[in-house]
Formats: sequence, C-alpha cells, structure tokens
Amino acid sequence: MAGGTWDNLDHRFLDPATEHEPEKSAVIELEESQVPYTLWFAEQLADFREGYPRDISLALVAGDRRAGKTFDAYACQIAALIDVPLLPTTGLPAIGWTVSKTFRERAELDDLITGYVPAHFYKHQRAPDHRYTFVHGSILRNLSADDPDSLKQGRVDWLLYNEPQKMQARGIVNGLYGTSDQGGLCTLAANPPTPADTRGEWLFDLKEAIDDEMKSQANRRRREPLGAVYFNFSSKDNTKIDQPARKRVGRLATIIDPTNSSAEGNGEWRRPGDKACWEFDRYRHVHAVPDVAPGLRDVTRELVRERAEWGDWNFVAGVDFDFRPHIVAVIYRVFGSIDDPLFWAVDEFAGERSWTVKRWIEEFAGWGEERGFTPGTLLMVGDASSGWPGRDSDPKLEQDRNAFETIEGAGWTIVPPQDHRGKTGRARNPFVDERLDLLNEQLRRDRLRLDPKRCSWLVECARQATTERKTGRRKLKHDKYAHAIDAASYPIWRLAPRASAPDRGGPPMVSVPVRRFGDDF
Repeated sequence: MAGGTWDNLDHRFLDPATEHEPEKSAVIELEESQVPYTLWFAEQLADFREGYPRDISLALVAGDRRAGKTFDAYACQIAALIDVPLLPTTGLPAIGWTVSKTFRERAELDDLITGYVPAHFYKHQRAPDHRYTFVHGSILRNLSADDPDSLKQGRVDWLLYNEPQKMQARGIVNGLYGTSDQGGLCTLAANPPTPADTRGEWLFDLKEAIDDEMKSQANRRRREPLGAVYFNFSSKDNTKIDQPARKRVGRLATIIDPTNSSAEGNGEWRRPGDKACWEFDRYRHVHAVPDVAPGLRDVTRELVRERAEWGDWNFVAGVDFDFRPHIVAVIYRVFGSIDDPLFWAVDEFAGERSWTVKRWIEEFAGWGEERGFTPGTLLMVGDASSGWPGRDSDPKLEQDRNAFETIEGAGWTIVPPQDHRGKTGRARNPFVDERLDLLNEQLRRDRLRLDPKRCSWLVECARQATTERKTGRRKLKHDKYAHAIDAASYPIWRLAPRASAPDRGGPPMVSVPVRRFGDDF
C-alpha cells in the first residue's frame, strides 16, 4: 500500500492501525509478469522511505509490446511520489521525471494519472513546464528527450524513461546522473531495440552488461556491483488483451516486416543493425572448449574423411587473405557426430597489415607449433579466389604465385570451400549470403561455439560485423570485422551437412498481488 491519510500539520501519513484508516483506495490489479518488478520496487520504496542506503540505480523492465511495462512502471513511480512526498534526509520535495521521446507521446501517461489518481490530489500545470504537483509536496514532471542535453536539469529521485530504445544514449546518461544526488532510481520501460534502428544499440549493450552481472553473481565471482537489474515482461501474461488476436497480428507482422517483428512482437534481444551473425548470442555460443566432457566426442578426423578425401586431420582452419587489415585464420575442432557436428572455434591467428602471404605462413608455423598445429595435423580451407593462377599481383607477393601455391610451398594443405567451378574452370567461393545463412543456422541450432580466451577477436567480429546489399545480394561490409567471419564460414560450408533445399531465412535488415494508493491525505 502507498499513501494513506495525510496530516497537513505534522506533514506525515497517519498510522492506519492506530490513528486513521483511509476510507477508500484505488486498487491496481497486476498481470503475472508485472508482479516480480512491483514486489522488488516495493522493497526499494520501503528502504527509500526509511532513508536506508540502496545499491541499485537502474531497473530495466523490458519485453514485447502490450506487456504492460509502461503501465506498471508509471504506477510504481506515482506510488513512490504519493507515499514519500518529502525526502527523509533533507525534507525537500521528492521529484519524479517521466521522459518520452517527444511531447506527443505523453498522452498515454497523462491518462494513467487521471484514471487512477483523484483530481484533488494534484495540480496539473501544462506550461511552461508540464508537471503534476501533489498537494503534499512531491512533483512529477513530464519531459521530452528530443533534445538530450535538455535533461541536464539537476536532481531527480524517481526517473522513468518510456520507450528509451528510441532515444539517444546521451539523453539517458544526462537524466541518470540526476538520480545520484539522493540515491534515486532510474527505470527504463523498453521494448528490445529493433534491428533496423541503431539508436537502441546502447540498450542492447546495457542488457548484456546486466546479464554479465547476473552470471557473475550466479558463479559467485567477486566484482564491482553494476547497480542495475532486469525484469522481463510478456504480453502472453496480459489478460486485458485479446490473446488470439495478438497471435494473428504477430503472424501478419512477421510477413509484413520480418526485420522488426522479433523484437517488438516476441521481445527477442538482438544487436541492432544489419548484422552478419544475427543469431549470435555470447551466452549461448561463447564457451571454453572442455578438456574432458562426457559424451562429447571429437569427430574432426572422421568428419573430414567423410566429407572429402583429404586424409586424417586433427584441426581444420578457415583462412581469409586480405592485406588490409590482415590475413586471418580461424581454427576448429569438431565434436558430436558427423551427421550433427558441433563446430568449436578453438584458436585464431591474425597477421599484421604489412605481412605477405609468405611472411604470414612463416609466422603461423612458428606460432602453431607450440599449439600442435602443424602441416601434418591441420587442414586449411581458404578463400577460393586466392587460389586462382595469377590472382595475386600485389607487389608484396612473389611474381606469378598465388596464395594457395605459397601455402602449399611451405608444406601445408589448403583447399577451397567447395569444388564447384565457374565458367573459367576456377574454384568459386559460395555466395556470401548463402555462407552467412549456413553460419547462422549453426548458431541458431547451437552447433557453433567460440572459445573466449583464444578466439577473442572472432567473438568481437561476431558481435560487430555487418552486411550490405550489392547487386541484389547480401555481402559483408568490407571492414576489419569481415575477414574473420569469412574465414570462420569456409570450413563450415565445406563440412556441415546441408539439406538439399534449405530455407534458412535471413538476417534482420537494417530476445495476484495488488498495489493500492491511499485515497485521502
């Protein structure tokens, strides 16, 4: 319960058990997914009321559309301003901000106040500042994040951002600093950012940081507390909406706009932007390769023999040749079964920008010998175009020699990703979009994992690499992140079993208790 009967002389709520019990109250019924956040908020409010120190500065409440995030977060904010109108430490009025992307989006919030709080509890001012001043002292301001720097306005105790995924990170930071004066709380009522809108990438980073914090706590690792928590809301628990209609709309939305439907309709978290590895999730896919794992059988040698007559190899490396920024190799072991292999990236090696292929293979050989990667244990699957006769006329290379010849001349075995040859008779790379489809299929099925210590650059590339449309087909954007993804895709294309007519889709273009308000002061 928040509020009660207010004593104007003593500036406090009367004790309902001994002094005066409110004659009536406004009851807000909650949906199931709203309960955890509300109970947690009640504890925070109780500590705030008593002046106890708190160790949480930010709460992220997120989920799909129509899950009731804004309603619950706003109701909790109003409850806090009604229940503790004056700061227990200073006696100053408690201040709340509710921030929307634009002033036009605040109508929903105004409706919540007028629907649940009696009109005589507050004074409503629309200009020059849109605010509600409660009769016992607290203040609720309704602000816009259109100009992020306008949120540098001093102290705020209860700060709520409505749909912050539409806002710039600077606007969030400017408001967040205002909560530090008196240990206030910032709540973000958000949908996961849509893949096409890169403004929300900061929100994805925040969600990852909170997940890291929860993981470290579960593993009992000591680290500096982040001071943030996450609560998931789901429209499936919302009894106030037509659930069959919700499902129909979701199916139609996926057909009309597959780019954004997973974030808005299903509450899925994916890094915004036209990402190359759109199925990548570092919590599912980034794991150290186990030394011993019951039931996890190494089938690298067996799989290579099955898929091609290349002999026995302990490791398979994908290699992409590029002088700007580097030549890079991604090294795999394969586990499980040859019918359903699990590709595990166990190491990586990137050259320097100035290295020729000859220099790169010399450095690779010295580095690899310490790790057991030798010409007799490791098979390379390389960019097919680097094996064309006369392909590399770069002055850094030996005249009339291509990269494959240089690699083979050093005693290593290297093959193209596929045997298919074009009209010229040369081995041809699979199309980039088809390779990315297959790579992401392995990620979706959890059949691709990356060792975090030995493949840190590949992990970063999986997070950051993007694509673009050229000549009607999707290609990797040519930047420093692209080449490790290329290298990683070649062995998978060569070795992964595929259906004869796969339909792998494509990447997104650019995952009751009640609260009561006291009715009389």
